[in-house]
Order: sequence, then C-alpha cells, then structure tokens
Amino acid sequence: AITFKYIERLASVSYYGNAIQAESIEVAESSIGKALSLHANDLYMRTYSQVYLIKLNNLLNKESALTEEEKADLQLSFDQALSGALGATTYNANSYLNYQNLGNVYSTAGSIGVQDAFNKAIEAYQVASSLNPFNPGIELAISRAYFADGKIKDAKDLANKALTLKADYIDALIMLSQIAKSEGNNTDALSYAEKALSISPTNSNLIEYVKSLQGGGSSSGN
Repeated sequence: AITFKYIERLASVSYYGNAIQAESIEVAESSIGKALSLHANDLYMRTYSQVYLIKLNNLLNKESALTEEEKADLQLSFDQALSGALGATTYNANSYLNYQNLGNVYSTAGSIGVQDAFNKAIEAYQVASSLNPFNPGIELAISRAYFADGKIKDAKDLANKALTLKADYIDALIMLSQIAKSEGNNTDALSYAEKALSISPTNSNLIEYVKSLQGGGSSSGN
C-alpha cells in the first residue's frame, strides 16, 4: 500500500506539471483534477482554485453577452475556485499563499456583486498579512478590496502601508493616484502618477496615464 501511494504521488507530480504548463484552460482543468485525485495537498488545491479563477475571469471579460450555458459555467467556475481555495486553507492554515489566493477569489466575487465578498476577501488577506507581515503586495490587495467596497480611508491607509514596505512600489503609487482621482483631487493623483513614472520612465501605460491626468484639470489637495 505504501508503494502504491508513492507511485500515485509521483504520478500526481507529472499531472501537476501538465497543469501549470497547459496552453488551454481545458487541459489545465483536466490535469490538476487528476493530480488532486492522486495526491491531495494545498499546492494542488490552490492551483485548482487558480485554474478556475482564470476560467471565471475569462468569462467575465467576454465582450459579448454570456449565453445561459456560459452563465452556468460562470457559477460552477466560482464554486470550484472557492472550493479549492477553502480546501487549501483547511489543509495548511500556515501558508500565507493559501489565504492570499482565497482573498483573490472573494475579490473577484465582489467585483460581480456577490454580497459580502469584499469583506471576506479582506478577512482572508488580513490572515495572509499576519502570516507574512512584510509583504507589500498583500497590503495592496487589502487596499484594493477596501477601495472596491467604497471604504476610501481604509484603502488609502493600506496603500500607504504598502508604500512604506516598498518605497518604489509603482502599483501602490498608482492605487493612491486612483484614490485621489476618485476624491476629485487631480493634483495629488497626478503627483503620485508622476512619482510612479519617475521609477519606470519608459512604461507606456504610465506615460498614457500621466497624460490623461495632465489633461484632466486640477484641484487642490485635501
């Protein structure tokens, strides 16, 4: 029995490799499902969740209206993504990656209007932060969830915390810029954007963003 289990575990590694190298969602789904059936662990569960989260986002980003079949697939993809994410945190409650992934699933759910999803995302990210307190990406994820949920002060505080942890964190500067812009404070929005651009002066997206703010008028800081 021990030998058989070892063979199963070895085979699961091959399927996991196929999943993360897959060029299509269908192949990734099949491969990670087989890997999990042979050897359950939080890495495979988290990957399973991420595969279905990608599938969910692909459906959400479709330009045309979803068919009834696609709507059903959307719900199933969310259920599978959440199941994998929760399974990973249950299997290993000491991995910040598991809670960070759970937060990502709930954040996506919040973006499509699932009730209380942003609060659950924030709770998951906060656990991830407690397990990895010096990770600026987690603090920024919390900031984004707060911002999406309309909690501007909290969003600003967490974006600043991320920036404290990583002074040249472009994404945190852009988050602060977007927060300022949402408050009608174009002066601060432009200032943060220009700081981001000074860190990466050839970034075409940042150049366009700064130009859009320069053409948008200005207002006094808060």
